This record gives sequence, C-alpha cells and structure tokens, in this order.
Amino acid sequence: MPGTVCSVLLSADPQGYARQLADYLKGHPDRFAPVESAEHLLELEQRLASSLPDVVTVDLALPGLQEPSEAGRLVRWYRRLSRERGVVGRRVVVVSPVGDDGLVAEAFRWGADYFVVRPLDLATFGRRLQQLVSGERPAGGGRRVRRRRELEARVVAYLEALGVPAHYKGRAYLKDAVVMVAERRNLLERVTKELYPHIAALHRTSPAKVERAMRHAIESTVQRGNLTLIERLFASLMNERRTRPTNSSFIARLADQVRLEMELDRPR
Repeated sequence: MPGTVCSVLLSADPQGYARQLADYLKGHPDRFAPVESAEHLLELEQRLASSLPDVVTVDLALPGLQEPSEAGRLVRWYRRLSRERGVVGRRVVVVSPVGDDGLVAEAFRWGADYFVVRPLDLATFGRRLQQLVSGERPAGGGRRVRRRRELEARVVAYLEALGVPAHYKGRAYLKDAVVMVAERRNLLERVTKELYPHIAALHRTSPAKVERAMRHAIESTVQRGNLTLIERLFASLMNERRTRPTNSSFIARLADQVRLEMELDRPR
C-alpha cells in the first residue's frame, strides 16, 4: 500500500462532508492525486464518461439523485464503462447519511466495493480508500455492518414496544436519529444544524418537516402508546408543564438505553 497514489472523484452532499474530505485528501498528494469533486449528478456522469478515477464516491444525497435506484443505475453504468474500456481495479464507494440495512445490501448488489456512513473520520476514510485501491479488505467493515444491524434492530424493537405508530413518517426519522446518536452522541449538540439535515437528505424532505414529524410521533406515542414503558424510560423528562419528551431528549434517552444494552450483552 505505501507508495500507492490513487485518483479520486467525490460526489457532493448537502452537509459539505465531501468538501472536507477533498481538502484532507488534497493535503496528501503523495497518496491521492488528482482529487476532484462533482456537485451534481450530471456533472458526476460527465466526469466519469471522460475519465476513470481509481475511486469514485456516490453519495445517496448527491443533488440530482431523486432516489437510491438512480445511484444503482450510476454504479452499474460505471462498472460497464470500465469493462468496455478494459480498465480494471476501479472502486466504487457508496456514501450515505445512515446505514440502513436495506441500503447496505442494495449497494453491494449494484456492484459497490464499499458502503460507508458519513461523517466518518477523514483520516480513517483516507486509509480505507487506499486499502480498496491496493486490494485490501478494509478491516472491521464486516463488524461495523453487523453492529449497525444489531443497533437498528434494537431501536426498531423499542419503537414497536413503545407503540410509535408504524405508518407515521416520524417513526422512520426517529429510528435513523436514535441510531446515529447511539453511534455519535455529539450529534446532540448539533441537532438543528446537522442531525435533522442528515435525516432530511436521506428521506428527500426538509429539516423542518423532520422535526415536526418526530414531534407528532412522540406526542401520539405518549398519548396512546405503552404507558408502562413510556413511564420507565421517559418519566424523568416530563413534568406538570411538559407532557412529552422533547425530540432531543427522546432520542438521547433511547440511544443511551440501546447502547447500554449492547455494551452489557457484549461477550467479556
């Protein structure tokens, strides 16, 4: 791996993670060169048609992508284009704000070499890009996916037990938020500026609608859900003036609960 210099084409995202990653990679020209970015689906397609970088990232929130299936079409097209030009060893990384099980499995069916949940530590992502180009399997990738699946399964089980209505959009948003906060608790310090926008980008909606839908789902749950479990988990977050937990406190409490259970269940 030392001495390998790989070309990289990054697709943009609404939160600007790709810009941060580009700045980091450009700071290491001995390992990454050239490093280019595409701000829109059309620009990404045009760049791929004219050049075949060693690594291309396809962000599921790239402007111009209307739904994940379009990302699949793009990945398959790039694979076919590489074969037709007789170029081997090109890698595709699918990037997502959340690691939904279905998306992970779908991305690999498209032909992706790796699936990553942003934001990821920049240095760690850089190492993984080099590992992909050199033919190494990024260490811990399987463990990460398994842990994410377990985490999501536990969160869904709690939402079911609490009685959060399955048909409410807010339930899906809450699931994503709890999983993200369980993995990165500092997101609670940036709920408005980062957490809501991440979830909005994944679901093709606005941060304001995410916030309202979550609030509505929590209100409905407190009024008609499993009162025994609600009392056990959230009683300390409510008083005479507040009849429901805030979005942030609901997410934080559930994330802490699930994370604690996973730590306790981990083999010693």
